[in-house]
Amino acid sequence: MQQLGLDGSEYYTNMSGLKGKFGSNEFAGELRNVQASKWAFRSVAEGIEHFKEGRHAEAFQCLNKALSIDPRNVEGLVARGALYANSGSFKKAVDDFEAALKINASHANARKYMGETLVALGRSYEEENRLDEAKKAYQDCLNIIPHHEEAQNSLDFLKSKTFNKQIVAPNELELPALVSTCKDMTFKTHCREITKLFATNHHKLIS
Repeated sequence: MQQLGLDGSEYYTNMSGLKGKFGSNEFAGELRNVQASKWAFRSVAEGIEHFKEGRHAEAFQCLNKALSIDPRNVEGLVARGALYANSGSFKKAVDDFEAALKINASHANARKYMGETLVALGRSYEEENRLDEAKKAYQDCLNIIPHHEEAQNSLDFLKSKTFNKQIVAPNELELPALVSTCKDMTFKTHCREITKLFATNHHKLIS
């Protein structure tokens, strides 16, 4: 090195990305991240096995552990979202699928499960007569899966149902005050006619 006029204490490389010294903290941090990712995937795998066997409590425990280690673990988010969906917690499932899609927008299962969960959420809103929220759920599904037949049919049905909804039922079209007024006017008219007739006859008798 000295014969070449180079300082032996320095690092030399033609790769600009590798120039300079790497501190022990950088190596340690990277190793910790790699190790954490491995632990997270291991917990995800265990959680999925519990899920398949119907042990939902154990599955949740493993998946929550995985995501506490690595919150950006897409497979963990998708698996927990599926578990939430199957347990009827549709909103929590949607939150997990959304988080997964923010990290990996092309994740096939995340998109598929998200669509199915939004349809299920829409159905639950319909049962509660929360039609505006149901329509939004179906539309959100179509935003992700544009040709989702069930979501489209459900949305079309709700739109037509809302459009054809009667604001006032025909049997409610009664106007008691107006009817009463008409009767009063008829009575008053009769009274005036009787009064006129009486006055005319009385005048004739006097004459």
